[in-house]
Amino acid sequence: MFRNMLGLALFVALATSSLACDREDRTVVQAISDRAFALDYEEINESETEVYLWTTSLDEAQIRLRLRGFVDGTIRVQVLDATGFPIFDAEFYESDHHFFESDEESLLAFTPPAVPGQWTIRTDTHDFTGHLYLNIDEL
Repeated sequence: MFRNMLGLALFVALATSSLACDREDRTVVQAISDRAFALDYEEINESETEVYLWTTSLDEAQIRLRLRGFVDGTIRVQVLDATGFPIFDAEFYESDHHFFESDEESLLAFTPPAVPGQWTIRTDTHDFTGHLYLNIDEL
């Protein structure tokens, strides 16, 4: 009897772990040039802070942000210029429903005048499940 229960427990553990491995978290960062940056970020139930450094000659930019499959948690995206001044800051809550009434949501923003050099792009997530696309480029 103990042996059968142990076998059942092992089977359940293996089945559960294989389900959890069906989809992997992934992040693709591309500093395409000193005038274009792209981030493709997909996570499942993730809580972390990621920081990306990008050297740019831009003194202002447009930021295109798109979220797909956002089903849980929060995500905050910040962009700081070379002096550390925040030129973009947006936080999204899954429970807000103001932004997330469909499977795909987009945001287009324009930065204020900024200092060229090494910009910081930071994502903060808490129990985030979804796919973020972020593009920063010239106006």
